[in-house]
Amino acid sequence: MSEGRLVIREVETRNFRNLRDGVFRITSPMLVAGPNDSGKTSLLRAIALWAELMTRWTEGVGSPVREDDGNYPLRQTQLANIASIPLANGDHLWTGKKVEEPIRITLRTDEWRIALEIVHLYSEFLGFRPAADVDDRALDALRSRPLRAVYLSPVSGLEVREPPLRADAVPAYLALNQAGSILRTIVREVSEDECKWRILTAAIRESFGWELQRPSVDSVSVQVGYREAGSAPTYELECAGSGALQILLVHATLLLFEGAVVLLDEPDAHLHPSLVEVTERSLRQFARDSGAQLIAATHSRSLIGAAESNELFVMVDGRLIIAGVGAAHCAEQVGDLLEPEDIAFAAAAVGILYVERRTDLEILRAWAERLDHPALGFLERPFWKSYASGSRFRPAQHYRLLRGVLSSDLPGVVLRRSDRESHRKSAKRNGLLSLFWTRYQVENYLLHPQAVVRFVTNEESAVAAEKADGILRDGLAPPMYRSPLEDHFYHRSMRGRGTLSMALEGMERPPSQGEYWRIAAVMTPEEIHPEVVEKLDAIAEWFGLTAEEDESAVSGR
Repeated sequence: MSEGRLVIREVETRNFRNLRDGVFRITSPMLVAGPNDSGKTSLLRAIALWAELMTRWTEGVGSPVREDDGNYPLRQTQLANIASIPLANGDHLWTGKKVEEPIRITLRTDEWRIALEIVHLYSEFLGFRPAADVDDRALDALRSRPLRAVYLSPVSGLEVREPPLRADAVPAYLALNQAGSILRTIVREVSEDECKWRILTAAIRESFGWELQRPSVDSVSVQVGYREAGSAPTYELECAGSGALQILLVHATLLLFEGAVVLLDEPDAHLHPSLVEVTERSLRQFARDSGAQLIAATHSRSLIGAAESNELFVMVDGRLIIAGVGAAHCAEQVGDLLEPEDIAFAAAAVGILYVERRTDLEILRAWAERLDHPALGFLERPFWKSYASGSRFRPAQHYRLLRGVLSSDLPGVVLRRSDRESHRKSAKRNGLLSLFWTRYQVENYLLHPQAVVRFVTNEESAVAAEKADGILRDGLAPPMYRSPLEDHFYHRSMRGRGTLSMALEGMERPPSQGEYWRIAAVMTPEEIHPEVVEKLDAIAEWFGLTAEEDESAVSGR
C-alpha cells in the first residue's frame, strides 16, 4: 500500500445535479447499484469534481488568506477547462438549474473535512473556493498531501491509431469518456515500472491466456501487441474484444494511479458473466496492493451478487440505501435471507413476486402475453424470488426484512399452491398479498387437451399429438377431459406436472418440465382458466399496473 493514502469516509452534497442534499457514507471498496438516472454517476462525478477543483485552488492560491468578508479567495474558470465533468452548459450542474445558491460538495477523510463551494458566474464560467467554515489547517493538510481521484468509464471504442500522449493527459481523457483514445498510453506508462508491468501481464494472462507485449512507440503512434500462449501470432490491441479491453483498462488504471480514489463507472461493461466474479476479486487485490480506494457504479446482477453486503449501496432517487444494514431488530437476519441483489433490484421494481419455481413465473408470463394482460409489463422483467417446498426460505420473512431495509412500501405478492385439503382465500398483510391456486400445481391449468394436442402438433406431428391425446383421455377423469375449465376434486391432489410428462413422452424431443410454459404460449384466451385471469388481475392491481388501481388493494397495504 502506498504511503500517504487518503480514504474518503463521507461525501456531502448540496444543490448538485440529481443528488439529494445530504450525507453519503463511503466505504472502501464501495459498489453503488440502482436504476438509471438514480444518481450513481453524479456521486462519482461529485468526488472527481471536488478533487480537481480543490487541487487547482490549493495550487493556485498559495497561503489560504481570507478576504475581508471572511471567505476564501474565489478562483474562476471556464467550464471547458474542467476535465472531471464534461458539460457544455454549467447550469446543468445545479439541481433543477437553480443557480442562485452555490453548489456545495464536502469530503471527509480521517484527517480533515473540507467543503468546496461552486458559484455560478455565467453558463460557461464558474467560481470555486473552499467554504468559509473550512479550517485553515485542513487546507494545509490537503496541500501537503493532495487527494487524487480519477474517473473511469467503459471502453466504448479503441482508436485505430493512438498518437503518443503525455501521461498527464490521461485523467482528462478518462473523464471525457474517451478511454479508448488513451488506453495504450496507460499501458505504456505502466510498462515503465517493472513491478507494475509484471502484475499487469500476470493478470491478463490469468484472465485470457494472453501474453501482453511491451508497448512500442514511434513518432506517430503507440502500439501494444498480444498473443495467445505458445507460438501464436501477435495481434495489436485493436483486434481484441471489448471485454478484454475493459479488463485491461481497469487493471492498468489501478496500477498507474497508485493510492488514488478510482471512480469506476460500469467496470463490468462488455464482460461475460463468467468473468465478473473473477474480475471483482482481482480488483479487490489490485486495490489492496496499490492503496487505491475503489468506488464503482454498476447495473450488473453478477457484480452485485459477488459484492460484500456491507460494501454494497443502492442509489434510489438521489439517495443511498445501505444494503445489508437494516433495522436493528432484523440486522442479524438480513445477511442470511437477503441477497445483495435483492436490495439493488427492489429499488427499481414496482413490486416483488414470490413463486414456488421459476417455471411458474414463465408459465404466468406466457399466459399474460396470450391475454395481452397489464401484468405482462412486470412479468417480462420481474423482481421475483423462489420459495421451493421444504426450504428454509419464507416469503413473509424475506418480504418483511426487505421492506425494513428499504424503508419503503414496496408491494409483494405470494402465489401459493392448493394445500390439497382446503382452498384458502387471498390474504393481505402489511403490503404482502397471498394468492392461492385452487388446483394443486400451476401445471394443472395446462391440462387442456386441445391446447396440449395443438402444442404437440406444432412441435412434431399429428401422430404424436394423437398419442398425447390418448394418454390424456386415459389419464384424466372423464369430467376433467371433457370440461378442462371446470374444477374437479381431482385437481386439488393430482400432480399436473407428472401427467403432462406422460402425455408428452411420445414426442421425439419432449420439453423439459421447465419448458412447459411453451404449452401456455399456444393456448387461446378461451382455453386459459378464469382463475389465471383472476390471479393476473390481482397482481396488476396490487402493483399498480392498471389504469385505475383497486382502492381496496391500496388500502390493504
